[in-house]
Amino acid sequence: MRKVPLGQSLQIIRQGSLNWRAGRPIVVSFEVTDACTCFCKHCDHGGLRDMSRDMKPADYRRYMEELKPVVVQVSGGEPLMREDLSDVIRAIRQPNGLPFTILVSNWSLMTEARYLDLRHAGVGQRLGDCQLGRPGKGHAGSLFAVAERGVNQPHRTPHAANSSAAGWPCSKASRI
Repeated sequence: MRKVPLGQSLQIIRQGSLNWRAGRPIVVSFEVTDACTCFCKHCDHGGLRDMSRDMKPADYRRYMEELKPVVVQVSGGEPLMREDLSDVIRAIRQPNGLPFTILVSNWSLMTEARYLDLRHAGVGQRLGDCQLGRPGKGHAGSLFAVAERGVNQPHRTPHAANSSAAGWPCSKASRI
């Protein structure tokens, strides 16, 4: 994973210190949908859900103005099920480049175009969640297929893989 640039690190430290003094959170996690493409045994988010009540991008902007976190994790369900996910990321992002934004996704709906759009919108790190299934039993192949097509270039967004709950070691994760 790449180092956060010094300037951005100093912004994070400054804003984090201000938040600590003001009693505001330093890190906020938004579950942007309950819908998911998977049916993991350990998770209650599996399957299609009514997304009509999901918060709109403007709602996230209001939370950001109030809370001013330095790090935001965007997850779900499967956040890529939201067609307006890039708009949500843009609403979260402040003009000063904060917060550092982490996207947690199973990548089952990731495409190169979507990846680049999310990167441009402000995602600073992606967590590819390998918990979505074992080889041949889910969408796990898409996580690796996108990376192997060259989407994950060193100059692009860093990411990590999470394989803790499924019991399937992401042996390919070191190549991503």
